[in-house]
Amino acid sequence: MTDSAQPSSAPPWFSLEGALPMASSQSKTAVVVGGGLAGATAAYRLAQLGFKVTLLEAEDEVSQQASGNLAGAIHPLVTADWNLRSQFYLEGLQATLRWLKPWWHAGLIKGEHNGLMQLAMSPSMEKRLQSSLRVMPENFAIWQTPKQASERIGVQTDYGGLFFPQGGWVQPKSVVETCISHDNIEVMRQQKVEDIAAFQVNSSKKNDQAWRVSTANHHYDASVVVVATGALDEPFNSQLQLPIRPVKGQVTHLAKDKVKTPLKTTVTHEGYSVSGDFGLGDEVVAISGATFEAPDMTASLSLASQHHNEALAAKAMPNWLTDFDSTEILLGKVGFRPTTPDHLPIFGAVPDWSWVTEAYLQRKHTHAVRFYPNQRYQAGLYVSNGHGARGLMSAFLAADTIANSVAGAPPILSAKLRHAVHPARFLIRQWRKGESVENLENR
Repeated sequence: MTDSAQPSSAPPWFSLEGALPMASSQSKTAVVVGGGLAGATAAYRLAQLGFKVTLLEAEDEVSQQASGNLAGAIHPLVTADWNLRSQFYLEGLQATLRWLKPWWHAGLIKGEHNGLMQLAMSPSMEKRLQSSLRVMPENFAIWQTPKQASERIGVQTDYGGLFFPQGGWVQPKSVVETCISHDNIEVMRQQKVEDIAAFQVNSSKKNDQAWRVSTANHHYDASVVVVATGALDEPFNSQLQLPIRPVKGQVTHLAKDKVKTPLKTTVTHEGYSVSGDFGLGDEVVAISGATFEAPDMTASLSLASQHHNEALAAKAMPNWLTDFDSTEILLGKVGFRPTTPDHLPIFGAVPDWSWVTEAYLQRKHTHAVRFYPNQRYQAGLYVSNGHGARGLMSAFLAADTIANSVAGAPPILSAKLRHAVHPARFLIRQWRKGESVENLENR
């Protein structure tokens, strides 16, 4: 990569030319920080490439936040105009299914490839879903009347909607556990990372840079580091320039006496509901959720949130649950989702932030694109974060993208979608709009 002027109008700040693959002289070692779905899938893909991977988890066990939910719905994001986010999550869904189908069929993970019914809970949503049929891929979804939807679900509903044959549900923790069972992955628990610093392995070769990941009582050296710490690690999110906002979500667990009949398919409404075998017997036979509570950062379950989830499910499927009980026991889970301002995840090679400041942010934003050099990156440092409520439709794609970058393989995503998830996009957008951008040199 050179600093020569660009021959075209392609955005140089999103160029991947500077994201050099790992040098052949470097050891195939990797550290992944974070034991949720994003970290486990990245670790698995690197392990498949032959890397010896150390996965560092700050807590006693992996999957402590939203990745610890008993079930998550597998479904696309539908918009009337099939916009950028819909296009991205279609790619994400396809990646998710490539990973999960063999594991479902082999019984390695908990979940069902049983389709998904998205109910149109308002006239405006019905209009949006019907409009989307004109622009989404052929045979991707089937419109259902309320009667047809009721037959699909197995309980009565007054709403029609779209049925996605390729949808379903999965237990994220079972995916995490399958990933980290790979022979090339070692999981180190109670290892909260305090620092990540680069050091030069061989000064004669530019990209022979390795990384030292330090915890309170140990350090780990590796050629590649993937930071997938989620919503609550503010120091690293700030260091990596990630505008992550944690949003609390409570999922309600439903015991057998709470549910009149099991659902035949996964259902989304103003929330989502799933029936299945979660490995807990009659204690939990279905779940419904999830709330979006910000800026609430309390980790405790709330009866109000539980009733909110039950009310949404009852509105969509009035004969599914038994009557409300104000004295019922709180059953559920609270997790914190890492969300971003544009509702898309952040993944890929981490830019060299000091260089970004010098090459872009301290220069006028009004020059023609050709006057700016291509992006530079911190060799071997990657991020996978900001997956929000749709992590099951983006974490697998992020892992594939990072592995391809490490291996020097061609990009999976189109340029438009790569730019949409680029780690520098928020700073670049501010700068290109002429807005004030905080100086990064001292970070």
